[in-house]
Parts: sequence; structure tokens; C-alpha cells
Amino acid sequence: MQDAQACCALYIAKNQYNASIILRTIQSRAHEVLASPLPTDRLELLARVHAICLYQIIRLFDGDIPMRASAQQSLVVLETALVALLPFVRWETSQPEVGPAEDLIYPTKESWQEWIFQESTRRTLFFACFLLVAHQILIGQQPERGCTERYLFCHSWTLSAHLWQAPNVVDFAVAWREKRHFVVTKNSLTEAWRDAAADDVDAFGRIMMVGAMGVDDARLWFYSRGGCL
Repeated sequence: MQDAQACCALYIAKNQYNASIILRTIQSRAHEVLASPLPTDRLELLARVHAICLYQIIRLFDGDIPMRASAQQSLVVLETALVALLPFVRWETSQPEVGPAEDLIYPTKESWQEWIFQESTRRTLFFACFLLVAHQILIGQQPERGCTERYLFCHSWTLSAHLWQAPNVVDFAVAWREKRHFVVTKNSLTEAWRDAAADDVDAFGRIMMVGAMGVDDARLWFYSRGGCL
């Protein structure tokens, strides 16, 4: 993951003079990651999926033809990693009435950290599927009836800036008990946007909102609630 982040920094610094060496470096690092066996530890596997996503985003959308061709041929590696991650995730199917530590008077540090992992995994799966489908559309392979079942890895994620940005277990417990949060599924997205306030939406939610609504409608949504995109 650190190599992937370093490659992102390199890519940001790319210009007409250093482009060739930077792209070769990114290609080399990407090939190393894609050829490596998937880890079995869940945190390492999550980090691997993050790294693959970063490399594939650069390689698919840079515009370099050989790099894009290489990325397209290796998309199956991302799909395989997503499938390997699925057994570690728990899905919420409806809005919970209590916190993640239902049997405890107060959430523990362990339950908070477990929520962070679960929500990170849910969001990662959702974004990776979004990436795969967006790529399909861009190359003219949009399914006739929307997203194919092949890419429906993610069943839910949680919309709550208060929970996601909580710096410690105490702030997390306060946010869980005193702030609304929304379990977003494919059938409840419209309801979540209808009921949420502007300060409920974190950076991930903003990305998803722009993808679903478009920039102008997302700006209007925030404006109508006293916020800004």
C-alpha cells in the first residue's frame, strides 16, 4: 500500500519531461502487486485491494495506450481480490436501532475498531464495483439493464460523517447515540438522500452523490440544506 501511495505521489508530479520514467515505474510496481499471491490476513487483504484500485485507476485513465491495455487485461485480479474479501465483511440490511455493541452499555475500543474495519471494507467493495462498472461504460460495454450481478459485491454502506470521522471511541459512542446514520442499500439510496442533513455526508458520500446525481444536482442538494459541495 505504501508503494501504491508513493506511485500516486509520483503520478501527481508527472510532466512532459519525466512522464516516461514515472509511467514505467508505476507499471513495474503494479505488475509486482498484481502477480503477488493474495494475503490471507484480512487487514493485509484490504490494503491489497486499495493498492490494486489505485494502480488500476492510474493505468486505466491516464491515456497511455500500452498501460491501459495492461490494466484492462488484469481487471480480473481486482475481481478475484474482491471475492476473497467478501467472507470478512458483515452487511447491514436495515437501519439499526442500537449501536454495534448492542450487549454493552458503552462501546469498547475493540467494537469501534471492528466497525472501522467493517465500514472500510464495505466502502472499498462499493467503490471498486463502481470503478469496474464505470470502466465498462467508458469502453461501451454498458449492460442493457443496469449493473450486472457480476459486480454487485457490495450490499450496504453507512452514511454518517459523524461516525466515520470520530477520532476516538468516546466521540464514536456519542455520534452513534445522538446523531442519525443511514444504512445505504441499492433500495434505500433515495430515502437516505431525502432524510440526511448536509453535515451527515462525508467525502465518500459526496463522491457517491455526485456519481448518482451529477455535480449540479449535488450542489443544489447541499444548498437546500444549508451546506456546500
